[in-house]
Amino acid sequence: MKTAVVFIHGFNKKSEYWNKNEFNKDINIEKIISKKTQTLLVQIDDYSINPKTIVTSIINQMKEFGQKKWIIVCHSLGVIYGLEILNHDIQIGGLCIIDPSTPNDKFIEKITSEGRVEMAEHSKNAQYGKPSKTIFHIHFDYDVNKPQRLTKQIKFFSQFTSANDKSKIIIHPNKGHMIHYTDTPKIISSILTMISYLQA
Repeated sequence: MKTAVVFIHGFNKKSEYWNKNEFNKDINIEKIISKKTQTLLVQIDDYSINPKTIVTSIINQMKEFGQKKWIIVCHSLGVIYGLEILNHDIQIGGLCIIDPSTPNDKFIEKITSEGRVEMAEHSKNAQYGKPSKTIFHIHFDYDVNKPQRLTKQIKFFSQFTSANDKSKIIIHPNKGHMIHYTDTPKIISSILTMISYLQA
């Protein structure tokens, strides 16, 4: 089965930032990947509604591509949507997760205070499918001044990397939250590696 890649941006970002970011820097992640396989850029504008509603729309867009084995590339808050896709009837070969928001109590408290109640409720009750054949590449920033953040991220997300021996956690020391801006070649390499695994 042929692959395809869907890109889900983070909070208050735009789909085009996977190629030219808000600082007018060309990173061309989606453009490079599109030379290897089909791609879908998702735009999310409303973060106040239940992520399941957004994901239903994303799934419908994905299904327009026909039968594909999908790789989900998601950053920050976009990871909440990426993980929700696992619960749907669509074939997911891999997830490339970039410095994710961790849906723990602190996160839920924060987004509740910001008025994003539906997302908070979703994060509180979400159950994520973890099919054993799915490959997870999870990229974390390591800020030496905030080591506890990385500890909390790994504590939650390591549950996704144990089932497949091709899954891995990648640490990017002091690259900041926007790892795909500051360490672009490694993100591209991670996605291309997944494509190679799935097309083999």
